[in-house]
Amino acid sequence: MSSAPQNLPTIEPLYAAVVDIGPRRSLGKSPLGERFIIDSLGGTFEGPRLRGRVLAGGADRQLVRLTAPDGPHAWLNRRIFVGTLTPLPAERRAVRIGVYLLR
Repeated sequence: MSSAPQNLPTIEPLYAAVVDIGPRRSLGKSPLGERFIIDSLGGTFEGPRLRGRVLAGGADRQLVRLTAPDGPHAWLNRRIFVGTLTPLPAERRAVRIGVYLLR
């Protein structure tokens, strides 16, 4: 006898961002492979609970852990997120980023 699984995780859209990006640059080879960095030149993001501007000066890097400061966005530290990345048409050097909350 089988029963339907209970308490299955669901995903909830958190925000979508459109980010203008610079060219990919190599940071050199490491024991784990070659490392790259792509500068963020600015953009926007919007979702049901968050919206704002992406400031220039950031970059796409691997991070061990994403943290938010105490205050109205501290809840971000207690959640698990999944993301997607889609390049936009070639005439605009930009990507669309989708972020989803795993519940």
